[in-house]
Amino acid sequence: MINYAEPRTAGVGNYLNEGFQGIVLPVGAVNTGDPWRAYDEVTAFGQAHTESYALEGAGVNAAAYAVAFQKATSIQEIIATALAVAKDGTRMAIQDVLAATNPNDSLDEFVRKTRAAFLPYLQLSPQLLRQNPDETSKKLREGTNIARPSRIACIENVPIALASLVYGNGDYLKTLKSSLFYGRDAESIAAVSTSLLCAMKGDGLVPAKLKTEVDTANRRNYAQTARQLYEAVKTIHEKDKTRWDKRAEVL
Repeated sequence: MINYAEPRTAGVGNYLNEGFQGIVLPVGAVNTGDPWRAYDEVTAFGQAHTESYALEGAGVNAAAYAVAFQKATSIQEIIATALAVAKDGTRMAIQDVLAATNPNDSLDEFVRKTRAAFLPYLQLSPQLLRQNPDETSKKLREGTNIARPSRIACIENVPIALASLVYGNGDYLKTLKSSLFYGRDAESIAAVSTSLLCAMKGDGLVPAKLKTEVDTANRRNYAQTARQLYEAVKTIHEKDKTRWDKRAEVL
């Protein structure tokens, strides 16, 4: 007997997870100045990877990047855009977590307050979070809603990355440490918060020693990768301008 499945939810990979939110920077860069388009593009092609509030979170991150790459932008403008495009549980979680974020707090206070603020939206129970981290994904999902679509839940790295951005207030290392010490999906949180900051102010914020250590550990030249992304974005922007100029001639 053949079990048929709708193509977008068939196979492996298309389930609620946090992996997609941290890799949408290129979409935001391509759509600089147009956060709504960045949101729409990510939520369209991201359906092959994830769904529901995880897909929503990725769209919010892409919109934030689209604003972060603008000239003379600000953290406040990024936050305002995220709240404008976010819906339901994602929007409520961002509001609640940011309300608990104070740049003057100690790192311990930041972690404690933001974790408490996000707890109502967390789909893993505190009991499971205390278990052995090597538990299989199946066991982690037993008795939880983590794999179920929801309009009142939220992917953790979206509001916490924005909170780290606010908490760091332009300080790269403070932003990075608050993301990492938060724990859980720390690498995705740190990737989003620090890349938003660098999109605003450039990679000059990153200590040279840290750049060298990261390149060495990963055996790659990230400055070269950034240049390749820039050239790709520049090409797309030029083609977009040509297309829009042709449309303007008709109007």
